[in-house]
Amino acid sequence: GDAYHTALICSQLDLPRGVSGLRDVRRVLEGLEDIEFCDLTGADVVRHSLVARIVSAYEAASAQAEAASVARKAASQAAQLECNS
Repeated sequence: GDAYHTALICSQLDLPRGVSGLRDVRRVLEGLEDIEFCDLTGADVVRHSLVARIVSAYEAASAQAEAASVARKAASQAAQLECNS
């Protein structure tokens, strides 16, 4: 392929939650022709099993945090409905 049309950019998020230059780059550039983003998971890590386990642990923690957030929101809405009754 043409060198002007072949590129690979790999990066990872290692900043505190909610702080990411990479997310801003994605927000700005996503949708532009010839620019694509690929999200990797623990299944994509093949260099070392420890790295895969670390990624999996963060994915699980993120899922737990999301579930807790949903549960808190549901409880808050239920409490609000109870107060309004």
